[in-house]
Amino acid sequence: MSFEEKYSPRTFAELTNDQLRSLATSYRDAKRMTPLLLHGLPGAGKTAFAQLLASNVCGDIGSTDIQFINCSSETGIDTTRKKIDDFASCYRQNSRGISVLILDEADGFTRNAQDALKGLIDQYKASVLFILTTNHLDKISDPLQDRCHVVHVEKPMPEELLPMAKHILTDEGETIPDDILLDLLSADGADRVGLSYRQLYRRLDNLVAGRRQRRGSVSHAA
Repeated sequence: MSFEEKYSPRTFAELTNDQLRSLATSYRDAKRMTPLLLHGLPGAGKTAFAQLLASNVCGDIGSTDIQFINCSSETGIDTTRKKIDDFASCYRQNSRGISVLILDEADGFTRNAQDALKGLIDQYKASVLFILTTNHLDKISDPLQDRCHVVHVEKPMPEELLPMAKHILTDEGETIPDDILLDLLSADGADRVGLSYRQLYRRLDNLVAGRRQRRGSVSHAA
């Protein structure tokens, strides 16, 4: 199992970003159903947050109440209407009677599909939480943006990720001084532009694998 699969946040409390934690809390128990549009650079954690929010928006929501559509591969207006209509009209399995629709890379939708989505949001917004993600906010139509709570998601800085990195290393039975670990997280310009979660997991995975390999080599030589 990769570190990304093993250590991605499962609950709101595990989020390292205060902005996203506060945002998630505002949607907990379906107190808020305003469509959400997450935008920012690739690797900022938009899709992962959308999935986390969907699976925690109410206590008994299950996989049948959550639909994920990759808009970059399903761009047409017919796909938009049929898939969303079919999903939104299904019986909900949870006590709040809601469902969550994640539209990943929503800028992949054509303008016609975005126009169709406006009407579907207006029709189903009381019972369906729409979560859209995009790397290109300028490709999302203004009327669609107007229907959403628009949130810019930034890559976290190495200092923000240090406690999470320490927890992962501790869980893996490894210890490393904070200053050395911070240097690792800050490498390749991450101290200026931030570090994606994928990069974090990859760097820690490589670090742990390298240490274990060296220990194995020493043990074998002895």
